[in-house]
Formats: sequence, structure tokens, C-alpha cells
Amino acid sequence: MARRKILRPGDEFRVGDRVRYPLPRGVLEAVIVRDDGDIGVNGRRMLLLRGLTEYMEDTFMSPAEILLPAN
Repeated sequence: MARRKILRPGDEFRVGDRVRYPLPRGVLEAVIVRDDGDIGVNGRRMLLLRGLTEYMEDTFMSPAEILLPAN
């Protein structure tokens, strides 16, 4: 019998999905540009994000488990 893969928080996100990145004074809307896989500390899944505001032009890395889906 095949083993079922245990899903972790953040495994539901794919490249191109819109997400919300929590900040101390609110949230930042962003889109996932690249999925680098499990390269973070203790195998955390790292994603490259691009902010969807006029003030942010750069991309930044974030662990997948802290992101929230944008509804």
C-alpha cells in the first residue's frame, strides 16, 4: 500500500498564486515567482515573492508556512 505524503503548511501554494505576507503593521499582497523547494533551515520550503504594490519593485524570499492565501 502506498504511503500518503504528509502535507505541511504552505504546500498548497504554486507559482503564480497570490498570497499575503504578514508584516508588523498589516499584510503585503504578493505573487509567487519561483519555488526553490526545501532549501531552508530544517527543510523549510522557500518561495521567491514579488510585492504587488507600487512601492516595492524587488523580489524577496519567504518560507511557505508563514504565507496566507489571498482571497
